[in-house]
Amino acid sequence: MNARTWDRGFLTLGKLRGAPLRFHWSLPLGMLIFTRFEFLPISWLALLGLILVHEEGHAWLVRRARLKVVSIDVHGFGGECRYRGHISERAEIRIAWGGVAAQAIVLVIALVVRLAIGPPTSFAYAQLDDALIRINAFMIALNLIPIPGFDGHLAWRIFRRRSNKAKRAQTSRQATVVPLVLSNTDETSIKASIDDQIDSLARSHNQAHDDADK
Repeated sequence: MNARTWDRGFLTLGKLRGAPLRFHWSLPLGMLIFTRFEFLPISWLALLGLILVHEEGHAWLVRRARLKVVSIDVHGFGGECRYRGHISERAEIRIAWGGVAAQAIVLVIALVVRLAIGPPTSFAYAQLDDALIRINAFMIALNLIPIPGFDGHLAWRIFRRRSNKAKRAQTSRQATVVPLVLSNTDETSIKASIDDQIDSLARSHNQAHDDADK
């Protein structure tokens, strides 16, 4: 499917913080796959919420980088935060982490609630619990795969940047160290000066003995 065909498959259904919110026809199919083709409407709504949270995590950092969010797209494979503007690699890496970071916050909250109130006691809560914990964790892990098309392709570059930064810092430290090594000329001059001082002391000592003998 080319880009134009993909774009024609979207339907704009409002805005999210000023950015067009677009839904693709493949979204229902993706929901069915995630829920193993079971009729779980609460899980579907929770999954849709997770996708929107993920993309808004990206969008929030896009706006902080003073870039324009073009649209928030939701489809059967997840979602996409489209933006435009000139951006540094550092900002691009930070934006890549925004989605999974937002999902991780939801995951922690869901786990805390589970610990506080115990396992699900109703079918509706079981659907919500499964989506916000099990499927959410799976989505986070999937997004962090370091291959093109997933956030991990950019996100894991943070360690390469830190490694390069450490190497540059080490090189800088090495460049600022000035070894205290004397040149041949300096060594000769110092040795001659020391010899002169020794000769002068020896002459003074001998003169003192001569005066005492007299």
